[in-house]
Amino acid sequence: MCGDKTRIEAYIAVHSITNIYYSIRKHFTDDKRRDTILELFDFYDVVSIDQQKIITALQNREFKDFEDCLQVECAKSIKADYIITRDAKDFFNSEIKCLTPEDFCNKFEVNN
Repeated sequence: MCGDKTRIEAYIAVHSITNIYYSIRKHFTDDKRRDTILELFDFYDVVSIDQQKIITALQNREFKDFEDCLQVECAKSIKADYIITRDAKDFFNSEIKCLTPEDFCNKFEVNN
């Protein structure tokens, strides 16, 4: 919830789950990594990647990073209003507006 009136629907692309699991391996045990990711599902719904999303992302030459393009395809499939990323500059060509986590929190008055 943001403020008193706005409900945020949050999604995460399926490939982000494996990236998170891999990224936190040096800091957490396997059990802790699994529990942490399971807790994400309290906040996020998962967007799957299918063959069409992969094909569209591969054909899109506007993006240097294939994974970023997959993020856009996942966001488009759920008609997302925003992509929240620390690397908003990498999404310059995105059809969906990108916000940094800080910008998102400020825009929607999210209290940390």
